[in-house]
Amino acid sequence: MKKGCFFVTIFLLTILIAAGIYLYRKYSYKLEDFGKEKIMEITLNKLNEKLEKLEKNNYRDSLKYVVNKKVHELKNQKFDIAMYQFQNMIDFIKIIIEDGKIDSLEFYNLKKIASKNERSKKDRN
Repeated sequence: MKKGCFFVTIFLLTILIAAGIYLYRKYSYKLEDFGKEKIMEITLNKLNEKLEKLEKNNYRDSLKYVVNKKVHELKNQKFDIAMYQFQNMIDFIKIIIEDGKIDSLEFYNLKKIASKNERSKKDRN
């Protein structure tokens, strides 16, 4: 390799790495928000497909409503907190829908878990 090619390669790599670090530091929160929304959207679509296969009753529709409401609330939170709470909720829903139907006790427990993860109104500011 000639000296000129080597120096140009080193120079370009240095500029590309510096630009990458700058963009990451400046715009990483936008990437996290975009990733969080896409992850929740894809998971929610798959969950809705599984919920459609469940026995039709009022709790199935209420479960869809509670999940959509909770996802909307989680989109406004920080990435790590939102992903942790979303994962806990999805894990519990997987357990609930294993038997193919939702009863009142399972729905009550899900609502309890969803409300447990919320902060009180006094501590919000």
